[in-house]
Amino acid sequence: MEKDMLAFAKECFAVHGIAEMPKRLSGGWTNHVFTAGGWVLRCTQNTESGRLRRETGLARLLPQAVGYPQIRSAGTTDGCDWVLCKRIEGTNLEDAWEGLDWEERASALEQLWQRAKCVHRMARQAVRPYLNDTLWYFSSADDARAEADTLLEEKLLDAGQFRNVMASIRCFEEAVRQAQCVPIHGDLTPANAMWHAGKTVALMDFECAALAPVEAELMMLIHAAYGYVDCVFQKAHSFAEQQFRNRLAALIDNERPNPVILRGFEVIKLMHHVYLDRNDADFSADHEEWNSLRAVLQKETE
Repeated sequence: MEKDMLAFAKECFAVHGIAEMPKRLSGGWTNHVFTAGGWVLRCTQNTESGRLRRETGLARLLPQAVGYPQIRSAGTTDGCDWVLCKRIEGTNLEDAWEGLDWEERASALEQLWQRAKCVHRMARQAVRPYLNDTLWYFSSADDARAEADTLLEEKLLDAGQFRNVMASIRCFEEAVRQAQCVPIHGDLTPANAMWHAGKTVALMDFECAALAPVEAELMMLIHAAYGYVDCVFQKAHSFAEQQFRNRLAALIDNERPNPVILRGFEVIKLMHHVYLDRNDADFSADHEEWNSLRAVLQKETE
């Protein structure tokens, strides 16, 4: 039975001496988030996945430069996993994004990437117990092929697009076997970062952390700015936007990614979004990831 999460949050805050009525910040896909008295409570009834418990363990090992908030307490109570953290001053970067100019956006992503790189340098042996076995959008090449089969059957991919997907997966599968895996955040988006006083001050929400090639993380960063990788190299609408694209392209080049692996992660992630969303009532030809997937696959034929 669905628990009254607001009541749970109120009780949890009270146990820690915080009498203020909690305010809901979000609730849905992975967990519920409440704030009160300068603290933030994340909680979930999905204890089976163990994601929040693993994140709590990982958070205690993260370098200070990542900016992860101070943990006051964590545990499992009445069938709910929870963690209570100090609230970070600032605005969620996703909420701030539209109000930023191109210079600020470039700085925000560069700073976000530097915080992510602190995670990449962590010792694998120390953090492995706290990482997911797979990425949230990719478990195996066979599963990706099965999703492509479904999208073909449901006419969300045509025959040519399907062939391009299969070719990308095949090339990706061969290349990724030789790639070095590092600890990654796993969901590197502005929604999981905080912006304050003109800076990206924190990288948070490590529930999707995993061992993977750095290309998986780099692809997520690019998607935070644009719908797909090739957008970075297209003509900008203004000089300021071109400067932004140049800085993002320089960041990409500096990491020397394997383009086959980068493109493979991109195709698989976009396809997984379409696969998950295809039965939603509001799914349509305007679906962002479906449009991006078709653009990527069109590029493959040119």
